[in-house]
Amino acid sequence: DGNYDFLSAIFNPELGAVPGNGPILRLDVEFSENIQNPSVIMMLTSLTSGDSFLSPILSVASGFGQFTGTNLAADAEISLPLEFALHPNYPNPFNPSTMITYDLAGEANVRLQVYDLMGRMIKNIINETQPAGRHLAVWNATDNFGNPVSAGVYIYRLWADDHVFNRKMILIK
Repeated sequence: DGNYDFLSAIFNPELGAVPGNGPILRLDVEFSENIQNPSVIMMLTSLTSGDSFLSPILSVASGFGQFTGTNLAADAEISLPLEFALHPNYPNPFNPSTMITYDLAGEANVRLQVYDLMGRMIKNIINETQPAGRHLAVWNATDNFGNPVSAGVYIYRLWADDHVFNRKMILIK
């Protein structure tokens, strides 16, 4: 119907959030008929939210997300990736942050790290066991101490058990 419901749920004090019971965030979108891969790109710089009585609710907005133009529902069948993969970051070049997407064909011990061209590790983004599926990480161009890094070319490396992938990205300022 031209709408995307994000975070569609109703909060039940006994059960927590129950998915698919109502929109929390709804966006009106329109896709051109001549594009191959319809998607919605959102940049969240600030976010205000409230309950059904318009009382403010603390919200956090950081970075951006990409959503494909498919129908999603609580009862939709979810297909898992068939192989491990590291996708190009988006946007690239970027400033101030970029999104890194990767696929896990099965549960894996995952490390996602950023290196400079001298081979020094700049940022450890992820170091945990994750389930099969598509995953997304955002790098905000900071090092492990939270300091901003300089403009330039960086390598991001994904380890997923015995699989290792590398890609390059460019930070512009």
